[in-house]
This record gives sequence, structure tokens and C-alpha cells, in this order.
Amino acid sequence: MNIEFINEVRALMKRDRQSAIRFRHDSFLRKHCVQAALNKRRSIRELMAIYGC
Repeated sequence: MNIEFINEVRALMKRDRQSAIRFRHDSFLRKHCVQAALNKRRSIRELMAIYGC
């Protein structure tokens, strides 16, 4: 597991968070973007715990 992959996932998470802000008036899309960002954050934490990055 390399740090470039984790940074790439972090960038995707940031885009999901920005999309949630952009879709603030559409509850379905906002909820979807927030859930995607939370799932990515959880994955990053798990990967860092497993690989000790």
C-alpha cells in the first residue's frame, strides 16, 4: 500500500464533499455524496490501520 493511493482516495473524498455542497438543494444527491465521502474516509482509516502508514 503506497501513500499515492491513499492521497488519491483523499482527493476523491474531497470532490465528494464539494459535490455535497454543490447539491445542497437536492437532498437525494447531497445524501449520496456525503455517504460516499464518509465511506472513503472509513476506508482510508482502515487502510492506514492495516498498513501502518
